[in-house]
Amino acid sequence: VNGILKHEFGLKRTFSNYGDAVNAVGKAIDYYNRVRPHMSCNYLTPNEAHTRTGPLAKKWKPRKKTMSKLPL
Repeated sequence: VNGILKHEFGLKRTFSNYGDAVNAVGKAIDYYNRVRPHMSCNYLTPNEAHTRTGPLAKKWKPRKKTMSKLPL
């Protein structure tokens, strides 16, 4: 989510003050949840998906987590 907020909503830039940053992040999160369709929610917005009953069709496969070997 952080990468999406930074790149799609222009939040990677430096803000002139804290209030501007909070306002921009709030608008981005609102858009992300209310307007932007998500593949993982069967192309619904998260808000639409939360109002549905029953399971959503899964559009992704779980990743297998592997631990990298640390040098000894």
